Amino acid sequence: MTRLLDLFAFLSVVLRGLTLSSQSLVIGGVAFLLLVTTPLTSLPGLELSSAVRSCKRIIVWAAVTLVLSRASFLVVDSAILTSTANLRVADLVGANFFLAGIAAMVGGLIIASVCRSSSASVRAVMAVASVLILATSVATSHAASRVDYRAGLVLLTGIHQLATGMWIGGIPYLLLSLRSVTNDRAAVLISSRFSRVAFISVILLALAGIAMSVFYIGSIESLYGTVYGVMVLAKVAMFGMLLMLGAVNFSLVRRARMDARSLSSSLRRFAEAEVGIGFTVILAAASLTSQPPAADMAPFRVDSGQIVDRLVPRQWPRLKSPDLSELSPPTLLVKSQASRSEAPSGIL
Repeated sequence: MTRLLDLFAFLSVVLRGLTLSSQSLVIGGVAFLLLVTTPLTSLPGLELSSAVRSCKRIIVWAAVTLVLSRASFLVVDSAILTSTANLRVADLVGANFFLAGIAAMVGGLIIASVCRSSSASVRAVMAVASVLILATSVATSHAASRVDYRAGLVLLTGIHQLATGMWIGGIPYLLLSLRSVTNDRAAVLISSRFSRVAFISVILLALAGIAMSVFYIGSIESLYGTVYGVMVLAKVAMFGMLLMLGAVNFSLVRRARMDARSLSSSLRRFAEAEVGIGFTVILAAASLTSQPPAADMAPFRVDSGQIVDRLVPRQWPRLKSPDLSELSPPTLLVKSQASRSEAPSGIL
């Protein structure tokens, strides 16, 4: 049973990371179509059909991945509950995680099935389905399980995840669009519009993250004295790297208004690095769900003296190998000797 619980903890983090990544790609793709490419299709002289087709293809694959990851999480979570809590599958149907998973799968299937159409009504359906997917993710987050300030934390979590999807999830579609268009003017317009969307998303992401940290961490001591706080610090460090890359991309977009030829190669290199770090941050956020908030771990946090005591070396490292008698015997050798001592003498 212990191995089953350890395996479940690992699988839950992996599946949560896959779910958040695919969710960000779906939300980012739908937002990119609605806020970036659709307003530009009405301008004369711009051919964006190839870019739109490429973006829709990735949205479909992201939606299918979201459905599969959600289904896998439901199977794993149901299996661990039926094994440890003596529950039947029928008892789990009305649980919040089960209903949220089914709703997210329905939203993903809707987007995957209607994404190829170009009508205005279909775009509205995709937007509503994206909001549904976002709501199911928030419903299974730390915010929904809080007793105090639940409504405010749910709103902040929704804004945080929406901004992440629009910024990090939208960058791959920006790269696809820049590779698909051949018109320098189209590339500049696409980059400029996405730059404004990303700028607003970064502000919302930072403000929501700071506000949630106040409630989830609560003190400076919990920031460095708990696992949750240390993981938040790692996220902040990677977020700082993302901001530096984003600032470089923003300056490249502004410069491209005067020299469009300088946009493509430089922006692609920095945007690709931004994608890698961005999805690493999303995976780090997924691992946060496996830890209780630092504000709830105040009695168990480590103080600065204990951290220093653990990090200070007890003795200088030795520069010569220890004697053979000081080494522990290999595990296989110990097991072999124990089996020989327990075996009947006639057999040996």
